[in-house]
Amino acid sequence: GVRAAPVPLSIAIYVHDLSPGGVERQCLALAKELQRRGAEVTLVVHRLQGELLPLLPNDLPVVDLAGTRSLDDAVRLRRYLRQGKPDILVANVDHNNVAASLAKALAGSRTRTRLVIRQHNPLTPGYHATVNWKHRVVPLCYRLLARHIDHAVAVSDGIARELVQIG
Repeated sequence: GVRAAPVPLSIAIYVHDLSPGGVERQCLALAKELQRRGAEVTLVVHRLQGELLPLLPNDLPVVDLAGTRSLDDAVRLRRYLRQGKPDILVANVDHNNVAASLAKALAGSRTRTRLVIRQHNPLTPGYHATVNWKHRVVPLCYRLLARHIDHAVAVSDGIARELVQIG
């Protein structure tokens, strides 16, 4: 018989913007590699701005949430999850991870999207020169939203240990 072509995996990569940082460069490299492997990739940005804009591949769809604050993205991301229905949402960095987790919680049973957060920096207060409320809130949010996070990727063993401790 005739076999149907496999449906490609759809992956949305959520990042704050395209400022010239390591996380942003990693996201563009990840998007290119996933496309090369046959996935349908969409870049979802809090705000479409930054010096890396010229590096965007022409064939990479971009969703601009046009946000003003990361937490505002939660409602826009919820809408995207319900309408775009990506198989996987990959979020990056503290506040974007929280916004993505909240979006998945808000979408409820109306989304089957799997959420992968990527933690790039330590969560312990001692790492940061100044500790403000945001550094205390992110670990608390991770704990409260843990059931909406399907997988977490840490860039080091130390950060992985921190994620396990707060989870």
